[in-house]
Amino acid sequence: MKNIILCILISLFPLALFAQSVPANDKALIDKFIVSISYNKVEPVAPDALSKVFIGKFYLVNPGFKLLSGSVTCTDFHFNANNNTLIQLEELSEDKTLPILLSLVKKEFILKDENAASFFESAINGIYPFDNKDKDQIKHLKKNDTWVFIRGKFFNDLMAMIVSTDSNGKITEIQFKLSYK
Repeated sequence: MKNIILCILISLFPLALFAQSVPANDKALIDKFIVSISYNKVEPVAPDALSKVFIGKFYLVNPGFKLLSGSVTCTDFHFNANNNTLIQLEELSEDKTLPILLSLVKKEFILKDENAASFFESAINGIYPFDNKDKDQIKHLKKNDTWVFIRGKFFNDLMAMIVSTDSNGKITEIQFKLSYK
């Protein structure tokens, strides 16, 4: 093991020796240029259900750059603004727990019945819009103290937001699954 590490370190030495750094004045010029060509398309998320379920205001932000060859945009990012604090929400790109989204659920919101589930579903549809081709897939169901919100298809599987509650309906965990079965 020591020999492998030593070989790796020795092989990296020539790379470090010939690596070029960017002069500080050139880096400053490039940074200034990138700022000058960048823009953000900001859209407020406004479903009425949001204010019943979550704190703060939600925004979809689509950053982009205006280049000589045209405009280039990135993917949407999701933000929450509350009490002069801006928080970036988790992206739904892999299986994961969503502690940031969970932290934004109103303390008084109780997910115990169909009415509350409909509000929650409407709220997450605003924050994390579904693809129109998946419109027929969007639904929710309850299994014991867990609510499953189907978000559409990922290849042949269903994507889902899985929301766990305690016996009183207080949300205790929110997960996203690319493949829910």
